[in-house]
Amino acid sequence: EEYLDCLWQQIKRLRSDMWIEKHIIRPYLAFDSTLCEALQHNLPSLVPPPHHPSTLYPLPTVIFRMFDYTDCPEGPILPGQHSIERWLIEEQLRHILMSNHKERKECAAQLLSYPLKNKIPLEYIIVEVMFGEIFRLPNPLCLEIAYGSILIELCKLQPSTMPQVLAQATELL
Repeated sequence: EEYLDCLWQQIKRLRSDMWIEKHIIRPYLAFDSTLCEALQHNLPSLVPPPHHPSTLYPLPTVIFRMFDYTDCPEGPILPGQHSIERWLIEEQLRHILMSNHKERKECAAQLLSYPLKNKIPLEYIIVEVMFGEIFRLPNPLCLEIAYGSILIELCKLQPSTMPQVLAQATELL
């Protein structure tokens, strides 16, 4: 599915859910009393630059989905295809991956220590994000061997679940 189509569906669903979601990490809540008393700032309006024929725009992206909620056996439920929560979780995992991809052991440990791992089937989303990055067009951001070595480390750190999820993913492909 094309990125903007998926984003529009996510916004419509979030609106129908009264703009309530449960998967954003909110570290600022620890500082609520300080922030309530802080000086409020007025931000200026953002004016987008005008279009020029020489302007380079990003290529369209495709939302890569492998798993549905029926693919996860038991435990936490995988957020739906058009839920904003799924996109938020994927973006946070992608950020961890891109920040730590040169250190495979640290990257695997960071991915598996995701703060909201008890609310989601983490292994399924990690594998989906990893394969989405491998199949990214026109080229993946990292060498394919980096993704492979991180997947091996994930299997070493989570031997009870990660190899089964990875096998399930390869069967789907």
